[in-house]
Amino acid sequence: MSIDEIDTILNKKSGVLGLYQGKSADLRDIVAGFLAGSELETQIMHIYINRILKYIGSYTALMNGVDMIVMTAGILERSPVMRGLIIQQLGRLGVGFDEANNNFEEEERVISTPESKVTVIVVPTDEEKMIAQDTYALTR
Repeated sequence: MSIDEIDTILNKKSGVLGLYQGKSADLRDIVAGFLAGSELETQIMHIYINRILKYIGSYTALMNGVDMIVMTAGILERSPVMRGLIIQQLGRLGVGFDEANNNFEEEERVISTPESKVTVIVVPTDEEKMIAQDTYALTR
C-alpha cells in the first residue's frame, strides 16, 4: 500500500466506521441500534465506552485522583445514554450519578450527586466556532 492509502485507511475508514462495517461513523446510529438491542451496536458501544473509561482511569492514576470529570464534545453533550453508561462505571472513583438529572441535551449541567467525591459536569462546546475564530486570528 502507498502512504496515501494507509493514511486513508487509518484516518477515514477505521475507528467507529471500521467497527460498524462501513455503515456509519455517526454514534447516534450506534446508540439507536444499542437501544434496539442490536448485537453489533452493543459491542461497538462497549468498545467505545471502555476506551473512554481507560482514559479516565489512566489520567486519574497519573494525577493521583481527580476533583472533576468534564464531559464534552458531540456525543457526550447530546447522549444521556452514553453518559449514563460511562458514569455508572465510575463508582470506584467515588462518583455518584444523579440519573434523574441526566435526561437532557446540550446544556451545561452537573450530573453527579451532591455527595459525589468527584463532580461530573457536561459542558457544551462549539468546535466549529473555535476553528473559525482560530482561523480568523491566523489570517489577521
